[in-house]
Amino acid sequence: MNQYFNIKRFLNYARYNFLINRKLYLLGFAGVIVGLFLVTLLFGYQHNLTNKTNWGTFFSASMAIILLPIIGHAFPALRKKETSITNYMLPASIFEKFSFEFVMKIIIIPALFLLLFPVISNSAMRMAEFIHTSANPDRAFEYADFTYKLLFENFNNNTDVPKVLIGIILMTASIALSGAAAIAKYPLVKTTIFIGLIFLIVLGYFYTMFEFFKLDSGFEYTYNQLFPKEEHEPTLLHIAFTITTLSSLSYAYLKLKEREV
Repeated sequence: MNQYFNIKRFLNYARYNFLINRKLYLLGFAGVIVGLFLVTLLFGYQHNLTNKTNWGTFFSASMAIILLPIIGHAFPALRKKETSITNYMLPASIFEKFSFEFVMKIIIIPALFLLLFPVISNSAMRMAEFIHTSANPDRAFEYADFTYKLLFENFNNNTDVPKVLIGIILMTASIALSGAAAIAKYPLVKTTIFIGLIFLIVLGYFYTMFEFFKLDSGFEYTYNQLFPKEEHEPTLLHIAFTITTLSSLSYAYLKLKEREV
């Protein structure tokens, strides 16, 4: 077990990574804060964020635009041959290097985003209110503070919806991480194109088989056979998300092992 994971060795690798990339982390962190503040300010000033639907759309878009490129460019040392060789010579196992990227990109950075988003977005809306009031003292500026309670009101007490959304987020993040491990240049772009093509091919195949050629009793019949009862749908989706997530993470680890050889 010690050859795969040792906490002291893992912390030393993490410390080394932070020292080497501290400028990148600090500039990236500051850039995200300033960028999110300015985008919220401009968007909120022009389109008042007054309800849960507006905030839900803005939150989802912000999360995808900020986090996907970060996760999709994990394992930065693999982008160049020289840094890749140096990285593999470091006294840390492949599993420890993989664990560091997983913890940073899938846990810590998303957690920071979730913690900071309400603070940054609400501060930007107060600035938008100040600017609007200064320019138009006779016109009220209406907006709603962002809270996660407000966000989850979209689900109308349906606990399956947030579970499915969390499954989609984890699955997407794991696919992006596996693409970063497997592809050296432009991993996120190539992974997105590849997954998109696979999705279109599979969708086109089933549509052709069940609709165009009228095989069996059509696509709706097949869907009803897969989901005989409505309450089974979320369970099957959770299983599909779990399998895809674990497969993607396993693939990412195996690609790192393959590169080491």
